[in-house]
Amino acid sequence: MKKIPYTLSIQNYDEKIQYIASITLITLIKPIFILLLSSFFMIVFFSSIAQTQELNIFLFLLGPLFFLGAIIQLIKILIYIFATEIVKTNKRIILKTGLIMRDTIEIPLSQIESVNVTQSVFGRIFGYGTISIIGTGGTNQNIKDIANIVKFRKALLV
Repeated sequence: MKKIPYTLSIQNYDEKIQYIASITLITLIKPIFILLLSSFFMIVFFSSIAQTQELNIFLFLLGPLFFLGAIIQLIKILIYIFATEIVKTNKRIILKTGLIMRDTIEIPLSQIESVNVTQSVFGRIFGYGTISIIGTGGTNQNIKDIANIVKFRKALLV
């Protein structure tokens, strides 16, 4: 049995999907870098290249600790990337996050007051960022690390 994405399963019969946004894979760079660095620490420790005892203790403690932390962070980010669905239809915006526990937000397009985009320097270079959707009544929804943020913003305002 094929799994139907959540946003398609709640789509109304008269709704048409206009844009599907995704989370950028660039968010994986930091944990992968830490994973490689900690692997280097462990290789240096286990190959006994380090001659001083202080450096051995340092590498013994930091290597596995950073490695475990990087693996946990990598898993968290992968779950966030693959368990997040962001869809704009002709009537509303649907945001679903979570793998086991689901958090869903639906904002009708008629109730969107403003859309704000925040990008870091790397976000500008690689085209990703955080978008804040402010609806009537003061509802504020932030969605971080969206790929092609400028296209998504244009899709929201059309």
